[in-house]
Amino acid sequence: MKKLVFILFFLLSANAHALTEYYVDPDFAGGTKNGQAATPWSSLDAGAWSTIDTALASGAVTVYFSALATDGTTQETYSSSIWCDRTDKSSNRLTLDGHGYYNTNDSSPSWSANPTAIGTAYTTGKVFKLTNTGFGIGWGRTSDEPKQDYVTVRGFEGLGPMAFAGDSTVYEYIYIHDTVNGAALSVLMTYYPDNASCARVMDPSTDITLRYIKLVNVQGEGIYIGSSNIDCPDQVECDAGNEHDDIEISNFYIEATGYGGGQGDGIDVKNGVTNVWIHDGEINGTGSTNVMGGIIVGQSFDPASAQNFTIERVYIHDIPSGGSEAVAIYGETSTISCSPATSKGYNNLIIRNNIIENNYEGISLGSGGVLNSVYVYNNTIFDTENSGTALVTGTCDDSNCEMKNNYSYSNTGVEMVVGTNWTSDYNAYYGTVTGTCGANCDNLSENEKDAATATPAGGSAAAFDLISGSVLIDAGTDLSESFTTDYSGTARPQNSIFDIGAYEFDSAPANTIQGVSISNLNVTKNLIAWHRTDGLR
Repeated sequence: MKKLVFILFFLLSANAHALTEYYVDPDFAGGTKNGQAATPWSSLDAGAWSTIDTALASGAVTVYFSALATDGTTQETYSSSIWCDRTDKSSNRLTLDGHGYYNTNDSSPSWSANPTAIGTAYTTGKVFKLTNTGFGIGWGRTSDEPKQDYVTVRGFEGLGPMAFAGDSTVYEYIYIHDTVNGAALSVLMTYYPDNASCARVMDPSTDITLRYIKLVNVQGEGIYIGSSNIDCPDQVECDAGNEHDDIEISNFYIEATGYGGGQGDGIDVKNGVTNVWIHDGEINGTGSTNVMGGIIVGQSFDPASAQNFTIERVYIHDIPSGGSEAVAIYGETSTISCSPATSKGYNNLIIRNNIIENNYEGISLGSGGVLNSVYVYNNTIFDTENSGTALVTGTCDDSNCEMKNNYSYSNTGVEMVVGTNWTSDYNAYYGTVTGTCGANCDNLSENEKDAATATPAGGSAAAFDLISGSVLIDAGTDLSESFTTDYSGTARPQNSIFDIGAYEFDSAPANTIQGVSISNLNVTKNLIAWHRTDGLR
């Protein structure tokens, strides 16, 4: 009898927290619209959100938007925005899904699974498409709930910007293109309005994930990670301190930011964001009118503690000189004035295994604040323009900064500017270095440079793979306590000694995914599950 009672209790408990599903089809013409499969909502109005919130109090909720028209081929489109209005405060997850199912009959709804896998569907017109150019899907600082937690937005295409803030939030399989206003995808700032009278409208958010993101031809920035508010008075920002925390951006392709004349940073992380991991993606400045920088690295308002900001396995290329920074990876040198002055800067900033090609400048880490514990490892930098410096660093305040195993060549300006109090060694270059590069640095001859990589002239990520006999093979120093893979995922080291540059030479590779173009984000190195080795995650 006790066993039967336990089973009944288990079943009732499981049922109480079961997943609830609702459906949305803008083309459904029926009279009753209550979100059920047979009577889907045509939009998410106040009544729909009331129903969703009630269900969330008991368990997880997924809302499916018809990905396709009834023929199973034509993409479903929606001319309005989807404003998320979750008021339930539980940890039960709300998922808004534009991919999973489609309605096969507008008059008598019947739902079938999307025949196209999501990794292909979101970039090929097989997910729910939002054609409103004003806004896509998400919420804003003036929403009734400016911070909404435990929300996943999955599988949407849009022509307007998307924005959100909240703990344990996820945006994945998102394609935004040809926008006419603002940044394409934003984590909201916590203060409003954007002037001297700003005040806090929400608490900071933590555990934010952006993955499988494609952004092309966007008016402003590609991805914008807000903090407090850059338009507040300086000391308001300083006193607010660090805001959003624990942000991962991965598996992304960003092309032609600033396309409409707005500020065109690929990924812009503002001052006051901590525990950031940007990895496995591509930023392509081709076609931009006002691209400013590839990745802007905001400072911490507590540089005495670890900020933990890592950028790895990113290919950044073709950023022209039109923007104000025009740097592939740019350490924020904002003139924001804090009192005391030492209350902003960097601590534990890691830049490794990146490929930087044909930009106005490469990596620039001069700082308007403190520069502590900065590590620049195994990057390849090629062909900066117009006398732009390939790799430049400012004074290291804690004397715990390292520049090792980098390869810089054929850049118009100086190859490396080594700042004061830096440890720089085991780098290879073809050109000029300013400052002290250690005894194991190698100034290559032209023949060594030409025989170092697959294609000396670059032109793709694959061009920078090492070839047999390269002078860069086994020429580095062991950094395996920090990381154990290269740009393509090949294990480091292969022969007990690290190679120099973003690639580790593998004489017998187990696969052939190195250097495959990731512009479609379908079959690429970026779809592999990566894991940190330095303790951040």
